[in-house]
Amino acid sequence: MSRRLNVAIVSDAVAPFHLGGKETRYEELISRLAAHDVDVTICTMRWWSDSPPDDEESGARHIRWRALCRRWPLYRADGTRSFVQAAAFSLGCLRLVRGRYDVIEADHMPGPQLITLRIVATLKRVPLQASWHEVWGREYWRAYLPGIGGIVGALVEAVSSRCPDRILANSRGTAARLIDVLGVDPSRVRLVENGVDLAGLARCVPTSGADLLYAGRLIEHKRVDVLLRALELLHERGEAVRLDIIGDGPARSALEELCAELGLADHVRFLGSLATAREVWSHMKGARVFVSASEREGFGLSVIESMAMGVPAVVADHPDNEARHFVTLDGGSCATPGDSADFAAHIAALLERDRNPVEVSERFLQTFPELNWDRCASLFADACHGRAASQVPIPA
Repeated sequence: MSRRLNVAIVSDAVAPFHLGGKETRYEELISRLAAHDVDVTICTMRWWSDSPPDDEESGARHIRWRALCRRWPLYRADGTRSFVQAAAFSLGCLRLVRGRYDVIEADHMPGPQLITLRIVATLKRVPLQASWHEVWGREYWRAYLPGIGGIVGALVEAVSSRCPDRILANSRGTAARLIDVLGVDPSRVRLVENGVDLAGLARCVPTSGADLLYAGRLIEHKRVDVLLRALELLHERGEAVRLDIIGDGPARSALEELCAELGLADHVRFLGSLATAREVWSHMKGARVFVSASEREGFGLSVIESMAMGVPAVVADHPDNEARHFVTLDGGSCATPGDSADFAAHIAALLERDRNPVEVSERFLQTFPELNWDRCASLFADACHGRAASQVPIPA
């Protein structure tokens, strides 16, 4: 029998306070870890005003909450990650010196905290484990933050990748880039992909909504502008389709202005950030096609959720977009990155197709049976317990 572990999960943003792919991943995994002899302390910023969610509200007595620093904004006004937040959270991680933990598991972003946690883990003589969602590399950092900021960002990414005893990559592409781009020893990399909550998706009642749905953060590399221009082209061809946009971010005002310029104000709804994943799923289930022009996705959780519900997806065929691997079936397609005309053509083709949602869902789940949260939680727990069974060979 396994010894029961107390694992500190360190992430600056967590559900239910902040929604996104990594937040969903941790939420789904944590809810299943008690069955694998793993108790969890969620270590994050102080997102709550009075007191953290208690054990009874979280529905799992194996979960505790701990604030490492006050809440700082994750992003600056221009949409880039905040250096102040990264520094404050990293310093706050020193508080983990106090407390008993058998394993420290950390989200790899924003990066500097892994250097701090390496020091803490060494002092406490416990393993440091990191979940890695995407690798940026030197060139992307320089484009993301011109000047000294990009140089520092690339250096922090490289150094922080050396800090964990083991790294859990969320996709084969991320695993390969950890090894090829950052030079991480393959023996330290394990593959723990994301999954879908099939029971939760099945219980969702579809919202009578738009023909097309986008769900994600409104920032530059998500390329929502490409979707708006594709919608304009569809309207010019007589396709009176509507688009719902779920999410928020620094690019929202510019996108709303573009929407008005293109004459699409009556055909696009900006729904903002929704309170729960279930609300997102309901809108997703009510759409005819899920669309994402994002050129950088470490996994693409919303894409596999849509496909699992039988809603086909159109995504960008970009080498940094791991989501493209999940839509090479009859139920989805890949369009040329940044090409609104090509996106419009792919969307039109899917709208015209007489699809059967059950068939799309079944085909997807048969092709990717490994994408389920129970399996992911088992692999995650194996890693926490230090079992070699969770080592997954990464193809060259």
